[in-house]
Amino acid sequence: MSDALEYRNSLYADYANSWGKFTSLDDVYEWLDRTSRGLEHEFLPMLPADKNCSILDVGCGCGPLLYMLKQQEYGNARGIDVSPSQVETAHKAGLHNVKQADAIDFLQNSDHRYDVIFAIDLIEHLNKTEFISLMQSMRGALRPGGEIIMRTPNVDAPFGTVYSYGDFSHEMHLNKLSTHEILSALQFREVRVIPSEPRAHTTARELLRKGIWAFMRPVFAALLFSRGLRQGDVVLTPNMVIRARR
Repeated sequence: MSDALEYRNSLYADYANSWGKFTSLDDVYEWLDRTSRGLEHEFLPMLPADKNCSILDVGCGCGPLLYMLKQQEYGNARGIDVSPSQVETAHKAGLHNVKQADAIDFLQNSDHRYDVIFAIDLIEHLNKTEFISLMQSMRGALRPGGEIIMRTPNVDAPFGTVYSYGDFSHEMHLNKLSTHEILSALQFREVRVIPSEPRAHTTARELLRKGIWAFMRPVFAALLFSRGLRQGDVVLTPNMVIRARR
């Protein structure tokens, strides 16, 4: 990707430690276990039933999605990440299907065609020009009918700026309308933008979270109506999931 934003080189060089702050391999496994459970709940229902389908995780980091896929016996998955420390950490955790690579270079120079390409918590780190190049490259690397599945912060959400601006390296900020606009222009089909529901770590907290949101949802619906906005144009969760097909 572009070298115009030079701060990335210093930020990503040791991202596993500057962001993850792992002190031992046990810390890595504990984080992978915890994070993969959330990814399983959110993304496993979206995966093809065929365990031999070809999956690529772009910006895979230390590999929590690949860790989940391995546990679920998806045997044809691989990941790429630009950060050497993230890739090294993934290898130490036994995820040897992770390669250090620039996403656009990898996709443009790969003859492989994927059924699913994931980009979880990635596209917000790109500028608009890089985003368009990545989307074009991902579309070209999909098989006909293949799907991209992405998660990114949602600026329309109440307190959405906590996620959107909570990382210094975030460059691009999307909502449901702008996502439909750009992906449709790039010739993706069946573009869907859906809520990415947060989950509490305990059952009691999760029940409390759901109860509070059940009470607050009509309030936000009323606020949207009062400002002349349609509920269907707005996602209210701090993260949103984007799905689209070639």
